[in-house]
Amino acid sequence: ALRGYPPPNAFMSSKPAAGINHKDYGVTSEGVAVFLGKALEAIREEKAERGEETTDHFTIKLTGGTDGDVAGNMLKILDREYGARARVVGICDATASAEDADGLPMDELLRLVHSGLPLKEFNAERLGPNGELHFASTPEGARMRDTMHERIEADAFVPAGGRPNTINAGNVDNFLRVDGAPSSPLICEAANLFITPEARQKLFEAGAFVIKDSSANKCGVICSSYEIIASMMLSEEEFLQKKEQLVQDVLVRLRDAAAKEATLLLRERARDPSVAPPMISQRISGAITAAHDATLAALEGEMGSLDSATEERMIRLAAQKHLPEVLATPEMLDRLMERVPQTYKRNILAATAAATLVYEQGLVFAEGLGGEATLYKAATRHLTALKQVADLADSVAAGKKLSEEDAETVARLLRTGGARSAIFMGA
Repeated sequence: ALRGYPPPNAFMSSKPAAGINHKDYGVTSEGVAVFLGKALEAIREEKAERGEETTDHFTIKLTGGTDGDVAGNMLKILDREYGARARVVGICDATASAEDADGLPMDELLRLVHSGLPLKEFNAERLGPNGELHFASTPEGARMRDTMHERIEADAFVPAGGRPNTINAGNVDNFLRVDGAPSSPLICEAANLFITPEARQKLFEAGAFVIKDSSANKCGVICSSYEIIASMMLSEEEFLQKKEQLVQDVLVRLRDAAAKEATLLLRERARDPSVAPPMISQRISGAITAAHDATLAALEGEMGSLDSATEERMIRLAAQKHLPEVLATPEMLDRLMERVPQTYKRNILAATAAATLVYEQGLVFAEGLGGEATLYKAATRHLTALKQVADLADSVAAGKKLSEEDAETVARLLRTGGARSAIFMGA
């Protein structure tokens, strides 16, 4: 209020009414599922290139309960996206563990999810001939529960609940089979800090593809940022009126953000297989942070700061690219400029420009730009150029007659980057 802006309707996220409840909408799990799907596809392609047999079916084990946020929503997404092609062979929570190499009945797992019940309520009569249910209330049951994630072999492992440092340097060998291979060749860390850095490296050396928590589960944090900015732009009544559309638009943005980082991670992994994917995730975060900080420093300081009209145009461009669609209309962008503090708006510009630069152009390009001034100019110019190129491409695709200036711009773009683009397009 002291700065002349109206007080927002929220200072915390995931509220049940005028908010986006993370468990109800599975926002974290949606991002994890994107990383999982992209990685499984990449592994299938690698197998095909080696002449190995491939299938679109896969097995998966999870930690985290059916009554929990991330594991419960992962089960719903697995059923939605893959149906019978995804076979859950092991799952555990604080109360029990269930396992079956032939696959646990998904409908029974989903019954627990929708009823908010833990695994101890699993109907044992639904187990197959090779299925087992162990209750953590007994010493043997607790032992089986505590070792499920190590013992059960699966194509993928999603730790979606559990204590920090569960897999560490002292016990990581328990995750390896007798032949030294990991019990799951793909690990997608939905839970924070489930695996220590030393254990990640040991798993990588054993042949596991580990997707670090900071990449895999970041969509929960992104969703929270959308909730807070929405509370600044909308009254509580408006939020409730637009909520269902807002939630759907947010989910689109979250899946897109996860897909962009997953695509870059896989591209960098393919470029240099000797670098562990968790290290690539750290480099991605570092490159985005460096470009963000350089852009923000420039906007708030003397180093190439923009005039007010240009800055507003850039903020609107960034917000249109970044915000959920229902918040990115001309009317909503006017509200953004009127109601949201300048620091927030500049951070939207800095974050969008930085992430777009790194995701579109890659780590080698972004890391090679040098100091703050170069990073700032590259990030903001890149954002503007993307809009210009998209508009020109739409005009060409629609068969519109270009002005002489636009025609020369298109020709210059083709001469500069056309051949490189054609390689990747297979032209």
